[in-house]
Amino acid sequence: MEGRVSDEKSVVGKIYNFLKSLKPTPNIVIQSIEHEDGSVSDNVIVIIGRGLKTIIIDAHVDTVGIGDKSQWIDSNPFSAYDGEVQYIGDNKVLLKVRNRELILRIRDLMDEIWRKRRLSTAEVIYGRGSYDDKEAITSVLYTLKFSTYIINQG
Repeated sequence: MEGRVSDEKSVVGKIYNFLKSLKPTPNIVIQSIEHEDGSVSDNVIVIIGRGLKTIIIDAHVDTVGIGDKSQWIDSNPFSAYDGEVQYIGDNKVLLKVRNRELILRIRDLMDEIWRKRRLSTAEVIYGRGSYDDKEAITSVLYTLKFSTYIINQG
């Protein structure tokens, strides 16, 4: 439960205000989630630019342990690698990274993006650990800021 966009002191509120400050302001979609305990938090979904070139960053800001290292691409949860993702439908993609193949579930919005783009594969940089801590959200936000700059340049 990382907060609401209406709470400027929460992590989500700070992220939301930062994104609103970008010029031009990106398309920001707020998805409110009600949890089993009755509390509500917000997901912030950002869409920058239009066209065939797309950068998708799917990140969250909770802090979790690294878990079973054998489940990571190379047993290193803080690495990132080039790979390929193939849309296989029904909210699923096939991720191919470093001679491993993983079938992953994707959110409804990502499934919709795949269907609208009518692409079957895309190149990816896959890495979970680098964005899996609150401090690293800074990396996500500056990546968005840089992406906005690149997209608006051409």
